[in-house]
Amino acid sequence: MRKKLIKIMAVIDYYFPFLAKILGNIYFYVNNLFANKKKYKEKVKIGKDLLSKLISNDKYYYVLIAAGIGDDVLVSSYAYILKEKYNKPISFIVLKGRKDIFKMYDYIEKIIEVSKEDFECIKYYINDSNDYETEKYKYCFFKVKMNMNGFYNWPSAQYNKKLLLSQKYVENVFECKHLKLYPAKINHNKKNIESIRKKYGIKNKSILLIPYAYTEKNIKYSFWNELTKLLINLGYNVYTNIGNPLKEKPIENTIGVNMSLDELITICSTFDKIISIRCGLSEFISLNSPDMILIDYNSKNYQRWIDVNIYSKKKKIKYIYINRKNIKKLINEVLRNI
Repeated sequence: MRKKLIKIMAVIDYYFPFLAKILGNIYFYVNNLFANKKKYKEKVKIGKDLLSKLISNDKYYYVLIAAGIGDDVLVSSYAYILKEKYNKPISFIVLKGRKDIFKMYDYIEKIIEVSKEDFECIKYYINDSNDYETEKYKYCFFKVKMNMNGFYNWPSAQYNKKLLLSQKYVENVFECKHLKLYPAKINHNKKNIESIRKKYGIKNKSILLIPYAYTEKNIKYSFWNELTKLLINLGYNVYTNIGNPLKEKPIENTIGVNMSLDELITICSTFDKIISIRCGLSEFISLNSPDMILIDYNSKNYQRWIDVNIYSKKKKIKYIYINRKNIKKLINEVLRNI
């Protein structure tokens, strides 16, 4: 229900920003009336104490990010400016399990992983104190009002909603007009690539499907099942990327692969094609310039993310915007780009 509400608000926010702001404020404050104030204050205190311990070493300037994988990539690409601004080595404080993303950037000297629960408390403290940037740390996210239930009032965000997400970060998080992307260092060691492919049994003439995302509604299985049959008939070996084996399953007639982020970024460009819904993971692997088809079933008129070809040196990433209900049309469009 909450995800549907956010999507509806995104559409209203694009076409009728004034109305979205009114509706967002109403829901934001009504939702806040039912919050447990005592529990909120406890979380704020826990967050304050946690953050104080994490940033205790004055040697470093600390960068905090706890959002989607796509946000991690953007912040990593631009946060080098903080090293220049504060003249200190940079340490990142990130969500547990995301370390592989940040270790690709050689200006980052230290990476501290924090559990999702602990980071939630830190975010409560930052929201309560409004200290997004201090002389010791910067929380690299948009200044969006969050109520005591942890609900973000996105229509209240003060930025140009028609900008790509990458430019929103440049202008509103890092407060610059233009920033160059800091290059990620990808492991191109042939022995390492061969070892990973062998580990997961990846054969020649292979296609990787990325059908699952945490921030978007997934396309129906019928699309992936039908597409897989056609790809196999064309002689391809088809694999499904599995991020969470407890919640996700391989598409029928494919082989499921549960690779770490480090393994996936290392070998992604060796697949003949990657077919993915648009998600943070697709933005991450675009750093290694794979031959990829991105299916973005949000209307490009209201939901503008980033052009992942800003990362891809070979510009081999094809976008397909399409209504998720039109399965046959979507399959034909994908096959035309294989």
